[in-house]
Amino acid sequence: MSIQRCDPMHQIRLQRIAALLFVASITCVSGCGPQPPKVVLDRPAEFPAALDGRQLFHTPNAYIYAHDELEAGEADRWVKQVGDYIQRKHDRSLGKGLVLVMSPTDRPIISTLEEQVAIEHDPSIQRTAPRHPKSVEEVRAKFTEEGISESVALRGAALPLTRAKLAALAAGVPDVPWAVSAPSEELAREVGVEMGVCIVGKRWPNTKKEQARNMLKGRAATLAKPLLVVRGQVVYTLWVQQQQDWNDDERREAILKHIRETLRANWLPVPSDEELQW
Repeated sequence: MSIQRCDPMHQIRLQRIAALLFVASITCVSGCGPQPPKVVLDRPAEFPAALDGRQLFHTPNAYIYAHDELEAGEADRWVKQVGDYIQRKHDRSLGKGLVLVMSPTDRPIISTLEEQVAIEHDPSIQRTAPRHPKSVEEVRAKFTEEGISESVALRGAALPLTRAKLAALAAGVPDVPWAVSAPSEELAREVGVEMGVCIVGKRWPNTKKEQARNMLKGRAATLAKPLLVVRGQVVYTLWVQQQQDWNDDERREAILKHIRETLRANWLPVPSDEELQW
């Protein structure tokens, strides 16, 4: 029987694949449509006006390099959420860092899991190591088990940027308290759908990619959520690593608590502490 004329139960399974992947959301990702930053400040003379094809949007919360004002406004809002969390939970300040917004047309900053792990565990930004770090081999094996393409997943990854990595992307950027590259919502939706297509292909090999893609596009906002919530987690983790008056256990517990609270607030499942690594 062809996939176009498959039994009703097969169609139901396909329609529920997004829930199987990430748990269906009952709220929208942002609660509002795309908007520019509420406040844009003058460009500091020491910051380049453009970086790797993006323009600078200097806001009260961050130095944001984005392709347009809507991408910049989106980044400004989620950075502010991290700052508000830090102020509320710790009575401290995030400090103004740099966000490099990744869109669907951008070339990925990294191409392998080895590069990702090397950046995330660089001693210049990681003072405290996770309790249960996953090796590259373990992560790659999980991707293979789920049928997820490594290159697809890395396109949507939010990453800390070391000083060396930032300098390699564009010379002349001043030192900042923290720096990250992070997907725009548009990129996260695209990658989330493609990851879903990979998983459908692994679980139901007879399903045509285009059929799976067309079905999953209607759940793009839900599929993007796991990629979007990580953006703030990366910034928060960088901030925690800089708290010199905290010991290793205090840093790990703060990171774990933030991850759990963020996932629950977005109606996403909370993995075990071992899976979370921290």
